[in-house]
Amino acid sequence: RREKHCLKLRKYPPCRSTSFRSAFQLLKASRCPYFYLCANQFTALFLAAGVSGSVAITALLAPTTGGLRQQLKKEGVEFTLPLAPDSVTKAVGGENLEDSENEDDTTASSWLHSMGLVTDDLPTAINSQKIAFQKSRTVDIDNHPESVVRVEGSNVHALFNFLLNCKTAVSTTGAQAGIPPTILAPSAFEGATLKSLKMKQSTVHEHIGGKLTRVHSLDISGPILPQALHNLCTLFQQTQQGNFSAYLNCIESTGGFNPGSKTQLSSPPRSTVPRHTPSCIDTYIASESTSQKSGLREVHCENSLYSVN
Repeated sequence: RREKHCLKLRKYPPCRSTSFRSAFQLLKASRCPYFYLCANQFTALFLAAGVSGSVAITALLAPTTGGLRQQLKKEGVEFTLPLAPDSVTKAVGGENLEDSENEDDTTASSWLHSMGLVTDDLPTAINSQKIAFQKSRTVDIDNHPESVVRVEGSNVHALFNFLLNCKTAVSTTGAQAGIPPTILAPSAFEGATLKSLKMKQSTVHEHIGGKLTRVHSLDISGPILPQALHNLCTLFQQTQQGNFSAYLNCIESTGGFNPGSKTQLSSPPRSTVPRHTPSCIDTYIASESTSQKSGLREVHCENSLYSVN
């Protein structure tokens, strides 16, 4: 008796490196305007050339720590801290930082000698580099929106290679142990899946203008991409006779992504332009006055005129 054996091959989804490469290639080819890489400890936003006023491809990384920025420096990734205070060095790894470290080294050594101490006799944990690091105020921005890192041009490729091999991008403990970073993009890439967000519709009664009015509400849970917000506002403006309000829940650590730079944007301040027509609502959302350290919280439309907070 001859038995037939069948071998069933299971098709596994592509690994995270394949999906990451696919999304990045689409970005470089201008087939995808942007995508998010949501890792365990940080989130990266990649922007195609021409998006948000940038000439070349751009990447934003937040939140960051001194250790992560030091790793980027060792890998040859040049970056800036666009939202950092003026007292913090904006170009990390530049000549200004090296000069300041040398000055701090000389000052620390002189102070130790004046106290009758010799640096060679001190433990290895006490050295000029750690003294200079403790005196630096850069550590104050760690894990805050001000720690957002901006990478431009050819350095984005170096950042891509760094994130592709970054071991800290995957958690080793906890409920998310072993789960690779999530890629969110408005365009399809290899290994991508299309999922619907959770929606809940309800009706409440509120006092508006001294009258009891029935108000319809729609709760949407999940990641809402920027162009989805624009589409929802356009839809509600048409279906609600130009009167509606939207309340958003943003991730604080990614507030610096909107837009991630204080120098490349110019728009009227909030006090001079309190309301906007639909044609310029996108420009105002991306303006400097509303997007330095926090994301968009509220969008109000009254008689087809917008106001944002």
